Amino acid sequence: MSIEVLLIDPDNVSRTLIKYHLKRAGYIVHEAANCEAALRFSPYVRPSLIIADESVNLEEQPSGQIKCYTALPWVVLTDLPAPQRTESRRTYLAKPALSSQLLRCIDALMTSC
Repeated sequence: MSIEVLLIDPDNVSRTLIKYHLKRAGYIVHEAANCEAALRFSPYVRPSLIIADESVNLEEQPSGQIKCYTALPWVVLTDLPAPQRTESRRTYLAKPALSSQLLRCIDALMTSC
């Protein structure tokens, strides 16, 4: 069974690179450039994980659809040089994320859930 990932990043180059690595690893990837586009997926897509740029915050969007995504594990991509994991269901990873780092983060999050 393939794991579905929702990738949200306003940077098209970052999205393309991350999507490439995730697909090579066998993930099904749904991508969006912003919160509004990501929320359009909610009636149709049930991802197991969210990968998002730090500028993306679905929790601040005024919609009842958000609840289906906020309970999921997240990998947050940040510009901080040494990000810290601050929540049990969110892992912060410095950009640009290496493929191996990203896949290790995903594996860790998915096994802890």
